[in-house]
Amino acid sequence: MKAMITTVALLLAFHMVFSQFSRLPSASETFIDNEMDDILDLGATGTAVAVVVNGRVVYLKGYGFADSANGLEVNEQTLFRTASICKPLTEILAVMVDNDNTNFSVNDLVLDWYPYWSWAQNNPTITVQDLMDHSSGLPNYGGAWDASMAANYADNFPIYDAQAALDIVDQVIPVDSTYSTFNYMILGAVLEKVSGVTYQELIKTYYTDPLNMHKLQPEYEWVTYTNKAKGYEADGDESDMEDNSGGTNITYKVPAGGFLATAADWALFIKAYTDNSIPDDNSDTFLIHRGIQAGAYNRFRMSKDTDDGVVIFTNTELGNTSRDAVDTAVIDIYNHIGGLANGDLTGPAFDETQTTFSSIQMQGTIPNGEDPVYVATNISTGSFTAEPGSDVRCLADEEIRLQPGFTAETGSYFVASIENVAGGFANQGAGSRAREAQENVAALEQPTEVTQTSPIQQLTATGEIYPNPTKGRVSVNLKDLDGDVTLEVYDLLGNLIYTDYDRANGHLKKVLDLSAYRRGVYILRIEKDGELLMTRKILKK
Repeated sequence: MKAMITTVALLLAFHMVFSQFSRLPSASETFIDNEMDDILDLGATGTAVAVVVNGRVVYLKGYGFADSANGLEVNEQTLFRTASICKPLTEILAVMVDNDNTNFSVNDLVLDWYPYWSWAQNNPTITVQDLMDHSSGLPNYGGAWDASMAANYADNFPIYDAQAALDIVDQVIPVDSTYSTFNYMILGAVLEKVSGVTYQELIKTYYTDPLNMHKLQPEYEWVTYTNKAKGYEADGDESDMEDNSGGTNITYKVPAGGFLATAADWALFIKAYTDNSIPDDNSDTFLIHRGIQAGAYNRFRMSKDTDDGVVIFTNTELGNTSRDAVDTAVIDIYNHIGGLANGDLTGPAFDETQTTFSSIQMQGTIPNGEDPVYVATNISTGSFTAEPGSDVRCLADEEIRLQPGFTAETGSYFVASIENVAGGFANQGAGSRAREAQENVAALEQPTEVTQTSPIQQLTATGEIYPNPTKGRVSVNLKDLDGDVTLEVYDLLGNLIYTDYDRANGHLKKVLDLSAYRRGVYILRIEKDGELLMTRKILKK
């Protein structure tokens, strides 16, 4: 069996365990513990809390189980579904993009940015601020909502694509002014249009990098997350994690409710809000929001006036009584910490670098049919076996070390990748900082370090290649391009498997069909008039 070392552009998670962090007096710790115990008593399988006082992170702690069957406890670095509490991220992001772009205002008409979009044409007076305020007239789920819309999106766009997500909204008929997830799906698309970069890049620029929210990331159903809380029903049974769309893929609504995050991530978001590192939402200096989703019920509140904030995550789709307990706990803890002064806080400040990617070790046996993916800054192997029929991928920012005891058996598929993964957002498209290393490893008897890198050719014309990853068909849409174009697809052994030719007159649109080829990584090479224009990795699911 050959282990193939190459680059795979994925967004993934890792496993890290931290002890409780506290700067609170013992009486306050006991108060919070009692509130959290009440939530567990009323049906939550696992929960975590983060507390900010006077713009300082002062308390992080997990309770209950992230995986009850295997006895894995929640800690402050456990990944939870954010559900709708991520809407304020997108809302405040709109304000920051407004502040940084002279050609954009939240008072702009949506039609100004999407003049060809039929929903905007039919609703020409709706502004970006209307989306932020839930006053656009879009309904929430139900009514015109068709679950097949999201299911079809998930099949074709396994990585968040704002433009494609708009097609779902285009089929929804406005009925009145109401709270609606669709508002924030549109808002994410508008911000992409304004900035000229992906929504993921905006999150990385405004939140992940400056605030150290390094575990905040979109949730994808095809990813194996090693520190993600399993979802549960209120009766303690595991949830199928189905979304309102009737499926497990929530990719279509990343800006509105498709993130994963930790209590530590949200503590840093609250801290940034309360210490004015990020602005308010143009309407209030106090924010409160809840999120409800399969396998999640969350609540947070924060204020620029008091500089305090609290968030509680759960991995359980709670009933009304249990939801009330979460809501009450957030209020009780928020009111309790309001009586604390800086002199009541003890110990060193929270080390924000604790939220960065670190090292993991891959161990155990991966059986036939399993396809886990491991991601961290550095990855090593202990006693690890990939059995025939398994598909194992590991992605690291700096180093992958395959130690003695590692076995990839004949018939298994193993991919190790060096890629820019810090922050959970691997850059995609033109301007990517991705780094490529490609090598065939015939024997792994000695430790092998994978550190070599070489730059990927950058796209010199504008355009899109989607969906990527794909189940077979890939659309190539190139703009600002004239000349004879050759499209070639290679497998990782360098074999040419697909060729197409065409003439570009200002633009070129082609559809590549890779349905007949096995799942894995392929390289798309595009030439214009005999000169290399770009290369792009394509992941076939």
